[in-house]
Amino acid sequence: MVKEVINKLARINEALNSLIQKASEDGIITNEERKIIDIAKQNIISYEKLVHEAIEDNIITKQEELKLLELENQLLSDTYHVALEDKALDEDEIILLKILINSVE
Repeated sequence: MVKEVINKLARINEALNSLIQKASEDGIITNEERKIIDIAKQNIISYEKLVHEAIEDNIITKQEELKLLELENQLLSDTYHVALEDKALDEDEIILLKILINSVE
């Protein structure tokens, strides 16, 4: 279980880099894209902290597993709500959200 959690953390961190790369592809990071990246980064920092605490003893308890799942869901929920602030999702925002969804699968 520890290895799987570490691998997922790596995928989530890669997703953050992919978000930044995708958002800057057209040479402009919009305000909404910046907000999505910022809220994702905040959530990923919390997730990474919990991962490091959870793997300290090389055992992922059921409680730690549930908390990690909760933080994954929070990451997706928070970024989705930020993307919907203007009551619409444009193509670039959908791509950013899909990158995050794929990282936590």
